[in-house]
Amino acid sequence: MDPNYISALAGFGVPVLVLWLVLVIVGFIMSAFVTSLFVRLVIRFMRKSLDREYRYLRGDYTAYGSKRAPNTVPRDW
Repeated sequence: MDPNYISALAGFGVPVLVLWLVLVIVGFIMSAFVTSLFVRLVIRFMRKSLDREYRYLRGDYTAYGSKRAPNTVPRDW
């Protein structure tokens, strides 16, 4: 095999490798950006549900996170 072919392939391969690395890095950045937008949307539109679940995980089992203890006011029915 002629050495000129090897140097030509190496010369062509370096820019292709650099372009591939740039595309991979840009892909990771765009993926992180889109994921952050999705998380923001979920937090914005599911805020009440997420807050309720978080209170439940902390051990606060009262309805709607009220400050009064459960069943302190008797019901009339």
